[in-house]
Amino acid sequence: GVDLYYNPNKVTSLLSFDHIRIAQLLENALNKKPGAKTAVISLGCGSCQIDKVVLEHLQEQGKHDIAFFGVDSSIAMIQKAKEVLRDATFEAHLIYADFGAENFREQLKKITGDYDLGIYLFFGKTFGNLNQGYISDVLYNTLNTEDYVLLDIGGFDTITTNILSKLFERYVNYLENPNEADFFLGPL
Repeated sequence: GVDLYYNPNKVTSLLSFDHIRIAQLLENALNKKPGAKTAVISLGCGSCQIDKVVLEHLQEQGKHDIAFFGVDSSIAMIQKAKEVLRDATFEAHLIYADFGAENFREQLKKITGDYDLGIYLFFGKTFGNLNQGYISDVLYNTLNTEDYVLLDIGGFDTITTNILSKLFERYVNYLENPNEADFFLGPL
């Protein structure tokens, strides 16, 4: 199913408002802890197209020490991500894993334990494709006090009548209010 989610021409620059806003949100989080050695962990990273564009933008500014960790449970998507990140200007690591697995938390702590700050990303349809209660529990038990979670919940192509569309509409309403949008950058 990789071809359903991967378009080699989809993302090439920070031209869209969404990507600029994502970069701004990451920049805000990084500026709250200047000089921090930061692990950016993309859960359900897919092909890393958005991650690459946003992180290269931040890398160009040269103000932050960032290492990227892309996690996906699809080996085919990890292969696409390797292609996309082949010429990345930032430190990048790809991890083939199910971040809902019991041992994932321990694996992640070993990988990112030397970092001062963790920023967890959910781009595209990842968060909506999961049991939100379960993944919230995984995050609660994984994140440190000063870590951040950035949810991109605008990835749905169509709105249906099932529970995912209700969640989608609720989250979109949150993001329209700047005070509530800032909640997503607040430490858990």
